[in-house]
Amino acid sequence: MRRGSAITRGRSGGRSTTTACRPPAPANAVFDVDDWEERLTGLYAMIGDWLPEGWEARRGAAVVMHEPLMRKFGIAAKRMPTLELHDRAGHVARLEPHALWIIGENGRIDLKRDDPRCFIVDTAENFAQPSWEAVRSERRCDREAVTREWLRRILQ
Repeated sequence: MRRGSAITRGRSGGRSTTTACRPPAPANAVFDVDDWEERLTGLYAMIGDWLPEGWEARRGAAVVMHEPLMRKFGIAAKRMPTLELHDRAGHVARLEPHALWIIGENGRIDLKRDDPRCFIVDTAENFAQPSWEAVRSERRCDREAVTREWLRRILQ
């Protein structure tokens, strides 16, 4: 269970249900920011485990997150982690959180590496297990799951 969320689990009509019990706003925003940091850390660890031979993951310089909703509720800016992927030939790919509150998504990370640029979005509901999908900037309607195979292709 992620910090800041109370999860109740049950069965409804033969299928599992998960309900996040969230405190009222503006406290929601604080929990969302903490949850976002945890999801980023989890994604970075997964990507680090999936790297092909000759690549290594390094923690990059943190970026400051202070989105409009945070300012609206008086929530202090927070430094969020980035991840840099380096190969032996000197190529670098950088994963950097872009925004948490995105209409229709549960956060977006930019993957910057030459061209074309990719976005990684979490399509899961708030406080649910992340569901990471990759989107190329030039073909935003075409999505694919973030997997080991996807990572190998994108780093080629």
